[in-house]
Amino acid sequence: MIEFWKRWKNVTPLEKAGVKSLRRALRIILKSIPHNRIVSVYVGGSFVRREMNVHSDVDVWVITSDVRGQKLVSRMIRGYDRKDVPLIGFSGYALWELKHGRISRQIGKLRTGPMRWVKNLPYYHLIYGKKLRCEDFPVRSDVDDLKHLVGVFYSKFLPLYRVGMIDFQMLLKQVFWLADLELKLKGHHPPHSWTAIVLMTDNKHIARLAFRLRGRRSDKRTKRLFIVRLKKYLSRLEGLC
Repeated sequence: MIEFWKRWKNVTPLEKAGVKSLRRALRIILKSIPHNRIVSVYVGGSFVRREMNVHSDVDVWVITSDVRGQKLVSRMIRGYDRKDVPLIGFSGYALWELKHGRISRQIGKLRTGPMRWVKNLPYYHLIYGKKLRCEDFPVRSDVDDLKHLVGVFYSKFLPLYRVGMIDFQMLLKQVFWLADLELKLKGHHPPHSWTAIVLMTDNKHIARLAFRLRGRRSDKRTKRLFIVRLKKYLSRLEGLC
């Protein structure tokens, strides 16, 4: 295991708990999937950015040599007993998906698009296996990324939220990446950090509201008003695409 967090200073109790969860996650991966099918294991998200709160999980991606390996990842996720605090958010891709820039139809679970994942690869940390290179895989331009993400909000995130298949906190997370792409298209270069993205927006920006609501319990009215504001924001972003 590559323990990148050993370079950190002033490690918090929550981060120490995240390290413990990560160690167990790797043991689960190596027990569940044949080693010759595992290309890499990466960790990212708020744990790597050091922006965790008590509701955060630790994002772990298992890169496998083939689609069959991803089916094993899906089976592993279904069997995960979720006793860790913080929880592990398992996901992953087959090399075929990364090389072709699209999700295999054989794997049904909702995942970030492979090209978006590759674009953020420099911000993730390898904890096991082979280090991947961004230049070996296709990526989209920022404008195409924004167009795609706006489309995903309309086609997946909002419909799934309405039927309770994703929660409010998941929507809040994705708003930060909308703001990230908006800032890039306006000529800014935001760091890969929610806090930094928020500081680069004005007080009325929806990212500021998302940041205030992150990790908090929100009532139905607050959520409803946020969705109304989000739809207006999406409509405005379509003008940038």
